Amino acid sequence: MTGSRISTGLDTPLSSPLELVSRDELTGANRATIGQFVITSTLNSGSFHNNEQSSQSDSTATAFNLRGLGVRSTLVLINGQRQVDTPEPGKKNITMVDVNSLMPSIMVQRLEILKDGAAALYGSEAVAGVVNFITRDKFEGFEIDSNWQRAQFGGKDDVSAQAIWGMQGDRGGVVTAIEFQKRDPNFLDNRFSDRIFNYGATSSFSTPGSFITSAGRVPDPLCGSPALDNLAADLYPGVTGENPVSIIDGDRCIRIFAQGRGYNSKETRLNAMMRAHYDVSDSFETHFEAGVSRGRFQRFTQAVPTAFPRTSRAASTVPVSNPGNVFGEEVVATFQRGILNGNPSVGLREGPGQLETDYFRLNSGFDYRPFESNFLLEGDVTWATSDSLVKRSDVVEERWAAALNGYGGPDCDPAAGMPGVGACGYFNPFASAFLASPGDPEYNDPEVVKWLSPELVQDGRTELFTAELVASTPLFELPGGMLGAAVGFQYRDESWRRYVSEISKYPGFVFQGREVDAEGDRDAISAFFELRAPILESLELSVAGRYEDFGGRLNSFDPKVGVVWQPVDDLTLRASWGTAFRTPSLNQVYGTRIGAVNVTVDPVTGEQDTVQSIEQGGDVDPEESTSYNIGADYNWNGFSFTADFWNYDFTGIAIQLDPELLIQNDPTSPLILRDGTGRPIQITLPIINASSVKTNGVDFKLGYETDLGDWAQLSLKTSTSFVNKYEYQEELNGPLIDGVGYRNETSGVAEPLPRWRGNYTAALNFGPNYNYRAAVTTRLVSTVVDRQNESVDDNFVTVDLALSATLENLLGSGSPDSNTVVRFGVNNLFNEAPPLIIGSLFTFDERSYDGTGRQFVLGLTHKF
Repeated sequence: MTGSRISTGLDTPLSSPLELVSRDELTGANRATIGQFVITSTLNSGSFHNNEQSSQSDSTATAFNLRGLGVRSTLVLINGQRQVDTPEPGKKNITMVDVNSLMPSIMVQRLEILKDGAAALYGSEAVAGVVNFITRDKFEGFEIDSNWQRAQFGGKDDVSAQAIWGMQGDRGGVVTAIEFQKRDPNFLDNRFSDRIFNYGATSSFSTPGSFITSAGRVPDPLCGSPALDNLAADLYPGVTGENPVSIIDGDRCIRIFAQGRGYNSKETRLNAMMRAHYDVSDSFETHFEAGVSRGRFQRFTQAVPTAFPRTSRAASTVPVSNPGNVFGEEVVATFQRGILNGNPSVGLREGPGQLETDYFRLNSGFDYRPFESNFLLEGDVTWATSDSLVKRSDVVEERWAAALNGYGGPDCDPAAGMPGVGACGYFNPFASAFLASPGDPEYNDPEVVKWLSPELVQDGRTELFTAELVASTPLFELPGGMLGAAVGFQYRDESWRRYVSEISKYPGFVFQGREVDAEGDRDAISAFFELRAPILESLELSVAGRYEDFGGRLNSFDPKVGVVWQPVDDLTLRASWGTAFRTPSLNQVYGTRIGAVNVTVDPVTGEQDTVQSIEQGGDVDPEESTSYNIGADYNWNGFSFTADFWNYDFTGIAIQLDPELLIQNDPTSPLILRDGTGRPIQITLPIINASSVKTNGVDFKLGYETDLGDWAQLSLKTSTSFVNKYEYQEELNGPLIDGVGYRNETSGVAEPLPRWRGNYTAALNFGPNYNYRAAVTTRLVSTVVDRQNESVDDNFVTVDLALSATLENLLGSGSPDSNTVVRFGVNNLFNEAPPLIIGSLFTFDERSYDGTGRQFVLGLTHKF
């Protein structure tokens, strides 16, 4: 059982809260994938998942984020074994375990979620808790499952098909499963057409753009033209044509930015897993496991700006000779952004948003229990890799300038060629290019466009190897039972690398920073012990401790103590206290990125400036946490109640040094390079242990089950999480910032954090053998406020309907175990829309709310 490493038959409750999610709960939740189920959990806050509208990262992973302490603060296991991170980081520049890649969901028997710090048993990353995926090792037969979900708005389909086969014999068995997932993209304009136009999801980073003339700034002559609206609707699947692509606002052209912007990726994924076990003898059992996942994704986000604010005025000057220039004078293009992921005159470009992921895992181990004793020796070896290939694009500033002046193209030689002649071509930054055809002077040659905005490639890999040995045994009799003990040792080696294409290393991109190759590795040795002492029949004490050493400054000893008291049979009182630690991800330690930052006012020069930034890793101390939990469980006559008060004090969180804080608080720092006039030209931003989080709250669950005669059974379940406090610091000795109820959109450590999350389910099982089921679940996510933009202060309450019927021997196989389960459901039955962020480019907070709207669900499971 997750939460204890002692396998000696102790059946007393744990001192830490453990939540079990059964297979029936997983299949009955109207969710096609494990990741979709994760984001409905009340224990998650700001859980990273595959919604893409505001993601500034290359990751498409879905990860647990218990207590909002970060995706790397929840340790993810499969059958008790640690899993490998993705190579591509999420929004906080932190890698994570992608739960969608672990296994086919049909392979999951249950989830065991330990809601308490557990580094004393499991090591680093077990700060907020542990999630353990337990597989269906003893499955026999053949079972297929399919699930189809369709969004009412936009027609987005999520489809999954999977199968599991298992055979068990006297000495062993094997189980194999495979799953295929396909997900269509969905777009903000499909779901929020009225909001996009009326609530200001707009930007002046636009095409059509604005131009500075001798008379001042003016919008593109075609700004607001219906011809562009029709073109966009024809070429791009995310634009409906109901709203204009652009509007005139004074002297600027404004793009309805959210049009064509996807809030989830186009996705296909294949998962497969095999697990086998064999009893060599009555006391020695071996097991073997293999898993593979392959994912392919395409994003639908806007193309990068081609005249970002830090692009020089000279680089954006459009000469009179440019075919698109209708002003009759030299003008300056401002805030250009390629429409339709490139240029519509050359069709849709897929390059800026492609991601490929591949995952592979092997595990082998044994259980040795000699002479039918309670002594158990367990050994496991795991090796896993995760690969990613990211493709995107950006504009090269010097190429931008050359193309505006007629010297664009891969074969153009400015020294020998003539503007717009032969191999040298113009790039037309005006909207007239969108309506032009090949051969027209205003038309943009596809080769010039591709040369101007080349494809950038990142090839990443993470690798994990672990070897573990755990022994557990009863020691001697105590008044309440046998004293149980466990000791264990583990060796762990992990590596990370990121190789980039040569063009990615070029320093002259206008939007993205220069990338460089980076790699690093580390290993760790650790040892732990655990004791569980039943002092009385009603009272158990437990103590555990683990030492883990990565070398250098990264080492930690973490103790944990707990107590369980059962004053009466139906009531259990629990308490635990312990410390935990987290190591920075390898990309934080070894990664380097060269970009640019805007300085508001430099104390030395008194001026605003744009400065080159070098984000680099380095040696840091462990990120340390102290936590305690006090809880109670009560069960009586079909009624159950669980409540837990939890508290975490998480310090020394590693983040990148903030450039604005550095230049304002220490303008003469050696990390700031200045030229002869004192102007800052470069800032080095190392990773430092600077942030901290203090948080506490309450979880409570209620349940009631009763029979309604011989043919019906009623079940009521509620699960609620309340965050009382979440205060964080962005810098050492900095001010405490309240994070509860906020998006925390500019924070380097805090995630979006609703104060309340709740799931409330009423289910009726009825018919002979309770073959039919109807369930209604109400889901509550309280408001999160955007500090940068006006937000609608409203809770998000949705209702899901789930109906199922179990039909025995439907296909006539004759097997007594044969049955078919047919499922129908509606998610967000009343089509509730999430709270708005007025004036934001992102419309709503997708890490707290699901913006899909009403979604119809059909499913079928058949066991032969």
